[in-house]
Amino acid sequence: MNVRLFNKERVMPRSGAIQELQNKKVLLVGCGSVGSQIANQLASTGIGHITLSDPETFSLDNLYRHTLAAHYISWPKTWGLQTELSNKYPWLEVQVMFSELLSLRYENILNTFDLIIIAIGSPTQERIFHDYCIKNSVETAVINTWVEGYGIGGHAVLDIPDSKGCLRCAYVDPIDFSRGLGSNLNFLKPNQNLTKNLAGCGNAFLPYSNLSALQTALITSNLAIKFLMGQLHSSSKVSWKGSDFDVIQAGFQVTDRYTQFSKSLEILPLLNSGCDLCND
Repeated sequence: MNVRLFNKERVMPRSGAIQELQNKKVLLVGCGSVGSQIANQLASTGIGHITLSDPETFSLDNLYRHTLAAHYISWPKTWGLQTELSNKYPWLEVQVMFSELLSLRYENILNTFDLIIIAIGSPTQERIFHDYCIKNSVETAVINTWVEGYGIGGHAVLDIPDSKGCLRCAYVDPIDFSRGLGSNLNFLKPNQNLTKNLAGCGNAFLPYSNLSALQTALITSNLAIKFLMGQLHSSSKVSWKGSDFDVIQAGFQVTDRYTQFSKSLEILPLLNSGCDLCND
């Protein structure tokens, strides 16, 4: 009989996890293709408490770019992820909620977390939530992350309260310095119909692969861990840049940022000199 010691002090560092993260509490809003990958990456680093929030169920349309297996179809995404993560990581506490982002605007709840990660791909809701956090002096740092279609890239923005640089810095129009509706980090030009439609208007979707979702989750998780470990003290941004082959084949256009961008995966300062919130 082979007997091996099974305890946190041995297993976690031997597996590459960080014990110092065991007391950290993270709220992850959005458990889709990018969010499910983030949940897995965060759990593997040794974070001890993750709260998942998503009102949607896992569907067949999600199958090839989601971490959950087919037998979870019709389950709430949060329940499926809770089951998978709890089964694999014995010292992880996973709690679930079924709330949309804008239903979580309670500062007394938000301030109980060390970090909030938003992976819903809805810029309008994210900006409304950001305005709430500023107005109510929410003390918890927030990461907003999103993937762009056709394998062109993905982005993550870390907004640390009382630090120069905020989410709105990523929405300053580079031409007239107004607050734009599209992020100035994006690699695809705005006002293009980027969705595909296979079977009627109710099935429109943004095409990107699981690899794009995973790469976006990796830059987000890396940003999160560096912040939680005290290695980042200023609001920051990071992007990964992919090939424009599929974009060109589909007849779409890329931004000037894509053409000029040469700092893929590099964590950069978020502060934008044209942001009226950060430069009063």
